[in-house]
Amino acid sequence: MSTAASSVAIRIWSYLACFSRPEANVERTTYPVMPPSAAAGFMQNVYFKVKEFRWLITSIDVLSPIQTMTMRFNEVKKPPSYQGRHEYAVTDVRTQRYTTMLKNPEYIIRARPIILGKPHQDNNVQKHVAIFNRKVAKGACFTRPCLGMRDFPAYFDTVDGAPDPIPLTEDLGPMPLHIRRLDKGVDATMFNARLENGRLNVPSYEELLR
Repeated sequence: MSTAASSVAIRIWSYLACFSRPEANVERTTYPVMPPSAAAGFMQNVYFKVKEFRWLITSIDVLSPIQTMTMRFNEVKKPPSYQGRHEYAVTDVRTQRYTTMLKNPEYIIRARPIILGKPHQDNNVQKHVAIFNRKVAKGACFTRPCLGMRDFPAYFDTVDGAPDPIPLTEDLGPMPLHIRRLDKGVDATMFNARLENGRLNVPSYEELLR
């Protein structure tokens, strides 16, 4: 099977994005580039079958200059409870945070589906690649994707006519590669990210998906 036939690419963009660093637990501070773990979440919002396959991110192209800005957000620490109460004062559960976010980010995500179990007629790479490509071409998705926070809805399209990656080579430091949700918290696998001429090449982590 050729690489082209077993992989997909999608162009995504938004006006703002924030991929929060875990070490910044008081104020939100974004990574300079979308991490592979966030890219996998974006792909799942477009198309995903939880019992059939997982998305393996292979690379992320940065198409727009890396720019940041800071804004103060009002965040609600817990949702309202309507049991036995008829009033809900936002000021009681509101917290204000300064958030450092990305301006006008634009990327190309490249990925391939990893089949769970043995491939068969109803669960194979070609089927999932074809469905994903049709959904992207029509602008369809399972849930509206966002870039890091629900406040920042994102847009997507095919890669036809996309600009070249930015000419930037830079070490980005530790970044989440894959995040696995557990009963109590999450288990994060990190890697040392590096941008090469605007492309973030992602090391293989296929064994973590099975």
